[in-house]
Amino acid sequence: DAEAALDLSKVTQQYLSRIQQESRVGEVEKVYVELALQRLSAKVLTARGDGIEAHLVSIVATSSVLDDGSTSSRLAMGYFWIYDGLSVDFLREQRLLAHSTLPRSAESFAEDDDAYDIMGELARLGAFDESYEGASDLAEVTVSTSPSTMTTTIDGKFSSLCINFNPLVFRQVLKDIASGGSSDGVLLERSGGIDLGQTFSEDIVSQAMSYSRDDRDRQDKKPDTTGSDTSEQEGMLVISARMGCFEILTRSPSDDRPLLRLAATTAVVSFHSTSEESAADVSLDNVIIEDRRD
Repeated sequence: DAEAALDLSKVTQQYLSRIQQESRVGEVEKVYVELALQRLSAKVLTARGDGIEAHLVSIVATSSVLDDGSTSSRLAMGYFWIYDGLSVDFLREQRLLAHSTLPRSAESFAEDDDAYDIMGELARLGAFDESYEGASDLAEVTVSTSPSTMTTTIDGKFSSLCINFNPLVFRQVLKDIASGGSSDGVLLERSGGIDLGQTFSEDIVSQAMSYSRDDRDRQDKKPDTTGSDTSEQEGMLVISARMGCFEILTRSPSDDRPLLRLAATTAVVSFHSTSEESAADVSLDNVIIEDRRD
């Protein structure tokens, strides 16, 4: 009920507050990196050569490492969308899996002769010009890790988030991508199609997303300056996300036509997990449910 959801949200905020306070102890930056791009595209390919594409516009990414071993990475962006280019044996009407506010409706991009040319539309609007004052701060995601508390926190803020949900499509995504896909991994490109570097294979990505054993061992040998016993602490994951406008459009598995639209003016998601317990909370304000069937 509402009271229980509020209590859970308070618990999650207490975790975040405690983590932020403890991370300030000995907070001196050893490494700081900042990168700004007009656009960034990431492609996850299958062995067939098709795949999923994520496109971000007006990106600012920062990453820092503190002297106590904690890290913080922040990604801020304007327009963003995820395009499904998988070859399937069922009807598809809409291939945008998720997106922010776009220059025009997602349906209109699906109907264009040059389908889903969102980058071209943004270029025609001048979105890549230095003088452009359009949407440039539609989403922000911060990921922080703290060795002293063995905690990873993910905090997301979105001005808008729209999801097209077809169960057959998401099952296909999990089957083709999560099960392995191509050994080529993820290819990153920036404006103009310039390759930012080598492709990242799965083992490199996995290594980047976790502490190495040597790093953990070195951290355990450091004297405890926070007054806490890290030897008895368990790892914790804390996720908090807030969306100014949230929309899910369910689509028919038979022909991918719209079925129901669920929209909320504000959505807040809270989640925390340890080895012993997990808890989640989702709260929606001003919920609207529409029948979108023809």
